[in-house]
Amino acid sequence: MGYLGLSLDGQPYVVPLNYAYATGKILFHCALTGKKLYCLRAIPATWTATVSSATAGRG
Repeated sequence: MGYLGLSLDGQPYVVPLNYAYATGKILFHCALTGKKLYCLRAIPATWTATVSSATAGRG
């Protein structure tokens, strides 16, 4: 699980997404049109954050 941070009209726009990381690139799927791609095309500078799950051990 990760988050993609974008900017839209000077305001932050952060969306959760499932992703894969391969050959130095973050890969994710999305619709062919929509807010995410609109933001990426308008201002390609982005940030990402990932969340990993941890399990509690016994003992």
